[in-house]
Amino acid sequence: YQGIWAEMLEDRKFYYAVGDKESPWKAVGDPRNVRMNPILPYVGVQAPEIRLTGDGIPGGIVQENLAVVAGREYVGRIVAAADPGALPLRVSLIWGPAPGDRQTVAIDSLGTDYKTVPLAFKAGASSENARLEIQSGGLEAFRVGTVSLMPADNVDGFRPEVLEVLKELNAPVYRWPGGNFVSGYDWRDGLGDPDKRPPRKNPAWTGVEHNDVGTHEFMRFCEILGTDPYIAV
Repeated sequence: YQGIWAEMLEDRKFYYAVGDKESPWKAVGDPRNVRMNPILPYVGVQAPEIRLTGDGIPGGIVQENLAVVAGREYVGRIVAAADPGALPLRVSLIWGPAPGDRQTVAIDSLGTDYKTVPLAFKAGASSENARLEIQSGGLEAFRVGTVSLMPADNVDGFRPEVLEVLKELNAPVYRWPGGNFVSGYDWRDGLGDPDKRPPRKNPAWTGVEHNDVGTHEFMRFCEILGTDPYIAV
């Protein structure tokens, strides 16, 4: 993560509560209107729920410190649910301070069950402090199950420029899922729909294991590089 894998967002499945010091997510508007819902999560044990006041002041969540390049395209998806009064939901990639320094996807067809909606953006300028903002100015409430954002030129989720360097390295074998990490790893966490794979506290090191890279992704990685997989159990 933040290396070979192309995902740009940290904690995209909300292992940490929005606003906590460990979380990269912050509240938009009054932070008291954002709470973690443990009853209706999409993945893991909680999901951020944003209660809107209907006074015209937007509410939502945002992640900052994203690096974007002018003219480069970015793709992703959001899994969300919303009460009718919370629509439209607006997901924006913002690369500058001016009102026009953003591109927004408006979502107006959500229900109380989670739904996956694709996202696509093109950065209008380069920035090392771009942000992804999810907000609404309506009333009632909406929940965010998970979000993803990657450069559009990713190769099955991997960064193409890193893959090219690894091809030059020409290593004959890659080991997965690691050394002492494997002693606390449950291989079942890395199967199926990546958005439904639970985030876990890394059992060997600091941080969170997102389980976006599982058995299938590792085998595809080896196939792309033409190398042999070494599976640790």
